[in-house]
Amino acid sequence: MEYEAKIIDSQGDYSLISWEGRRFPALTIQGDSLHLLNETLKGAQSELSRGNIDDAAFSIREAVEQVSSMEKAYGEMMQKKGLRLPY
Repeated sequence: MEYEAKIIDSQGDYSLISWEGRRFPALTIQGDSLHLLNETLKGAQSELSRGNIDDAAFSIREAVEQVSSMEKAYGEMMQKKGLRLPY
């Protein structure tokens, strides 16, 4: 199945795209950024399983910071284009 996608805007490693059949645009991220986020969360999980609460908390803060950066970029691009947020 093929879909038409349109890049609405880009900011850093993120792009705002729209494609047919979806009401709101999506945020794309680079594969390496996704991999780093996954590794950060797996690190937190590993630290928790070993009882290293401080190290796990650090990794979780890092992951939250990464996701917050994504959400901020999404919001800024949506606002710049005059689009309302889905939340």
